[in-house]
Amino acid sequence: PLSARVRGLFVPHTRTGNPLVDSVAEHQATPPEAYAHHFALVFYTWLPGFVLCLRDRTDAKWFLVLYLLCAAYFSRKMMRLLLILAEPAAICAGGTFGLLLDFLGKFLLECVYGDEGAKKADAPKAAKGGKKKKAASGDLTDQLKTVQDALSQYWRGSAAP
Repeated sequence: PLSARVRGLFVPHTRTGNPLVDSVAEHQATPPEAYAHHFALVFYTWLPGFVLCLRDRTDAKWFLVLYLLCAAYFSRKMMRLLLILAEPAAICAGGTFGLLLDFLGKFLLECVYGDEGAKKADAPKAAKGGKKKKAASGDLTDQLKTVQDALSQYWRGSAAP
């Protein structure tokens, strides 16, 4: 006893029987151009973030992958369900921008402080028993490095949220 709208998501030829409902544009299949039109920049940046989710797998990243795949399936079936895809696509695009900011942070350290800044950015933190040194208020390099490490650890899933 599923409604005709729910059956229409899985069986393409199913109609409600009501010509008024069947003619509503929101109930039609989503055209491919609608994704680029409605998602704009997110449409072009979600894929690298999705690939990052597949790289270092955690339960949260698996959830995001499944959420994105299910949302993509249902948003393709009905135009009004396009908004279901907005959240996982935006999260994946955020991962892309996080990776870009991580890269730009290392590049900025290298440009400002030369090879010494790049070596500091790549040096492991576990040299003193895993304790993090608090950045001095005037030392821009240490502050940038602290922010970069926190963002990198959060994205890789090694730090508690």
